[in-house]
Amino acid sequence: MLPIVRKGKTPYKRIDMALRSIIVTICCFCALPTWAGEGKYLPPIVEFTEHHPMSNYAAMCRRCRVEPERGLSSDHQYDLKKERFGLYVPDVNDANAPFGLLVWISMGTPDIPEGYTKIFDKYRLISVGVDDSGKDRKSTYGRRMPLALDAAHNVMKIYNVDPNRVYITGVSAGGRVASVACMHYPDVFKGGIFIIGANCWEPVRNPTNRRKYWPATFYQPFGKYWNMARHHGRYVMLTGTKDFNRLEMHTYYHRVYKRTLKNVIYLEVPGMGHSIPPADWFEQAIEYIDKR
Repeated sequence: MLPIVRKGKTPYKRIDMALRSIIVTICCFCALPTWAGEGKYLPPIVEFTEHHPMSNYAAMCRRCRVEPERGLSSDHQYDLKKERFGLYVPDVNDANAPFGLLVWISMGTPDIPEGYTKIFDKYRLISVGVDDSGKDRKSTYGRRMPLALDAAHNVMKIYNVDPNRVYITGVSAGGRVASVACMHYPDVFKGGIFIIGANCWEPVRNPTNRRKYWPATFYQPFGKYWNMARHHGRYVMLTGTKDFNRLEMHTYYHRVYKRTLKNVIYLEVPGMGHSIPPADWFEQAIEYIDKR
């Protein structure tokens, strides 16, 4: 049996010969929680080796309607065996019920904010995030979104995950990329939480200055995926009253997201700036996207 990171008595799928190509290496000597200071939880680090069928660069560009960068390979822009993922699996007693899955798009170490692990336990959500997926435009389609697909693919091969409870989230630029991933891959990510950052598929005028506007930052998805995202996905835009992205997100929500998407809400934390939201506000977002 391959070693799988788990907490307590968490059950996992038996790995048969068809899954031998997925190698999960424990990069720490202990699967018990490791605390990284300031109330954060640093999850055990694992490696994956099997790509999602749609995570290669050429497939990503076709799905997202993006012109490939000249000089880049049509295959993957990274060696998956060298990537590191933080993985948290809830401590639960029911061995039969499937998990949900929350994929994080992160620019740095995938540590988990204070109080969030209790939420993952309560909602039976596995949390996974890559360590430093990059932050420029080239990395969006070459690393960040492909790695999110790879993370979801591998975790779902190993654990009993309900495919209708697979979500994506990110903070700041990670939230922007998560908003793109949700719209273009609604067949994978059935909901998303866009924290202190989101992108939009339409240009939107700045309400405080009619001469300025925020340009569209990605193309509207193709027909069937757009219909899935609009009518079946569940989304939360989460910001704070003092966040410098607050006006942009508020305007996107009221002028585009709310008008276009069937299931979307806007949450604004009083007094919060450009930072991680408190656990109770994050739980409100989880509760909404996980509602069925």
